[in-house]
Amino acid sequence: QADGDHGVVAPMPGRVVRVLVEPGESVQSGQGLAVVEAMKMENEVASPAAGVVSEVRAAAGSSVEAGGVLVVVRVERHD
Repeated sequence: QADGDHGVVAPMPGRVVRVLVEPGESVQSGQGLAVVEAMKMENEVASPAAGVVSEVRAAAGSSVEAGGVLVVVRVERHD
């Protein structure tokens, strides 16, 4: 993933069951950020890269459309 902000989106329409992170929290690639329930199944949405959560746009109990941004992760590489 390139440096900068990356919006992590809902894979399908559904309801946000849980938000697993808060702004300012460091996350690892593959770490769960939120859980979305769709078609009676819970899907954990994971971070695409290591970084810091810059924004949480989802709230538990809210509806989300496919492609709706749930969490924004800021990626900064220091090579």
